[in-house]
Amino acid sequence: MARGLDSILAGGAVLALMELALVLGLRARRRSVLATAAVWRGPQHPELADATAAWPGVAPWADHEFADAARRLRLDADAAATQLVAAQLQLLSLHEVLRGFAAEPGPDRIVDALLRHCRGRCGAVEVRCYLPAGPGRLLQRRLDLRGGDAAPDQLEMDRPAAGGLASVLDGGASLLIGDPGRHPLVPGEAARPDEGYMAAPLGGAVRGEVRGALVVFGSVGHGGLAEGTRVWLEALGQAAGAVLENAELYRRLNAEHALRDGILNNLASGLLAFGARGQPLFHNRAARELLGLDEAAVARLTPAGLCPDLARPASLLAAVAAGRSALASAETALVCPGRPPLMVRLTLAALPQPEGGGRGLMCVFDDLTARRAMEDQIRQLDKLAAIGRFTSSLAHEIRNPLAGIAAGIDYLRRDGRLGDEQREYIRIISQEIERLDRIIRHLFTVARPGYLMIRRISLAPACERVLATLGPAAAQKRVTIAIALAGEWPELECDEDQVQQVLLNLIKNAVEAEAEGGEVRVQVGAGTREGEGLAPPGAEAAGLVVLVENGGETIAADERERIFEPFYSRKPGGTGLGLFVSYNIVKQHGGLLVPVDSPPGRTRFRLFLPWTQPRNLEVA
Repeated sequence: MARGLDSILAGGAVLALMELALVLGLRARRRSVLATAAVWRGPQHPELADATAAWPGVAPWADHEFADAARRLRLDADAAATQLVAAQLQLLSLHEVLRGFAAEPGPDRIVDALLRHCRGRCGAVEVRCYLPAGPGRLLQRRLDLRGGDAAPDQLEMDRPAAGGLASVLDGGASLLIGDPGRHPLVPGEAARPDEGYMAAPLGGAVRGEVRGALVVFGSVGHGGLAEGTRVWLEALGQAAGAVLENAELYRRLNAEHALRDGILNNLASGLLAFGARGQPLFHNRAARELLGLDEAAVARLTPAGLCPDLARPASLLAAVAAGRSALASAETALVCPGRPPLMVRLTLAALPQPEGGGRGLMCVFDDLTARRAMEDQIRQLDKLAAIGRFTSSLAHEIRNPLAGIAAGIDYLRRDGRLGDEQREYIRIISQEIERLDRIIRHLFTVARPGYLMIRRISLAPACERVLATLGPAAAQKRVTIAIALAGEWPELECDEDQVQQVLLNLIKNAVEAEAEGGEVRVQVGAGTREGEGLAPPGAEAAGLVVLVENGGETIAADERERIFEPFYSRKPGGTGLGLFVSYNIVKQHGGLLVPVDSPPGRTRFRLFLPWTQPRNLEVA
């Protein structure tokens, strides 16, 4: 819009220079006439004294006819000079007016400023501006001053096929009408006594194009609408039309930018664009949220710093970065400063730069966390289904014969003729029978996880029962179980028996893994779902957190993904079902059970249970 305004003002300056040259030419012609008239001076024409008094140095004329011509020439020259000076002042005034129009924030404000300027410039009683509003339609913006100062109003109307307005819009020429009754602006519009109108086209960027019309109503003649005002209105219409067109283009451009930014910022995928030198050009909201970065941190990113795979020559992504390929997609890890790497599906595309500026990169990435969680859930369900089928088979093929074997062994144990060696064999057989029966019970628990009996309770009684159950085994190894409770046991909604089973499995595993004479530490308090420990005092918490820590071998990073799988155990003779069962119970409660970082030679599990359960949770 500024460039179009500068072109208009430059044209006005050229016109002002041309008019100044004309004034100087007329003045030179007047001096020539005066010099010629001096030749005719003489005392025989005293009646010319008054005519020459205004021009010093001119003697009486010798010829009356030439004297009259000189007088008229002098008056015309003065009038022309006055009009040209006034025109030049008008152009300078128009220059400032257009600057004011261009400073308005939008087309509507520009039109209102145009209407008010016309009111003050020519004393009009009504000013109208007509602009296109679609095929065959016009938008009329009007400022009516007959009843005093008022705000502009507007209405939408059909484009007239006849009348003064149609002539201006179709022909592109201005009109000065003194009798609107005979030549109405719009057919059927009532004329007002002693009022005429002047209409001028609003020009466009293309020469000869008409975008609309500017109309002023008022008295026609001296002091009102006249030919001088018509010239001014034509110039104003052409200039204002270009300003309005630029403002409309600017508005459309902003609307397109807002639409583009709205679409890109509402994408679920992250989007980053880099220039040929690796500088960030654009990013959307999803990119900031997925990477956990603010505007300033994103501005410091580079493609290689974001995706280390770009530095590996064999990578498909590196081929795009090197210019050997235009498009590639792969699963990779993005570096997030201050956070763990983010696993994503990254699509990399070449981004040509304008004016031969090389090739940039456009990165589109999707977080795979939810997808991986869904895949894990599907694998878990597949495992449960397989275990369920396996358990049904075990119930028929093993449990019934196992019951008969247990009964027979119990009968033999009561035989008083058995020696110590035979009794030891019978004891070992009984232990193995109990172990097999325990495995089958675990399998039934996994295959048919039962409904939750949700109640709002404190877990203090459940923890006491767990300690009482594990007391003999801990005493046998001289292992101390230390409970560190931050305040009172908080209440939460859960299935007490199921959560007691989880606590029993965790603390029992800790006691069995602890060295003889060692200590198992249990910390209880409030906390959040994510994190390593308890929430600080006074901080907002989302649920109960229990930390169970024991000595022994630290869980390796590659083992953390397998530790909750069925039949995977790190201790000799373990079934590999305790943690699997516990994990599913916690998951049913909407909680989280994970191994967390611990000092070397220690193992720590973190249990999180939310304060409340969903209202639609099915309970028995």
